[in-house]
Amino acid sequence: MNHALALDGLRILVAEDEPLAAMVIEEALTDYGHSVMLAADGEEALRLAEAVSFDVLVTDLAMPRMTGWELIPACGRSGRTCRSW
Repeated sequence: MNHALALDGLRILVAEDEPLAAMVIEEALTDYGHSVMLAADGEEALRLAEAVSFDVLVTDLAMPRMTGWELIPACGRSGRTCRSW
């Protein structure tokens, strides 16, 4: 099975506080046909996750205001379905 085809068109929330890293991740994911929304830290990502449904959360673990370690369970508590990788 070609996993790239199976995962085409996902809505992905990327939480990354380093602008260059966020840009590279966004470009790579959009090149594969995914829809990407960027958040500059965990608090912004949580607000977005509570407002918009995402298929996947890609998060930096060491961010200001709310770390990825704090974001992952908070995203789960928000009631939205979101797989984190």
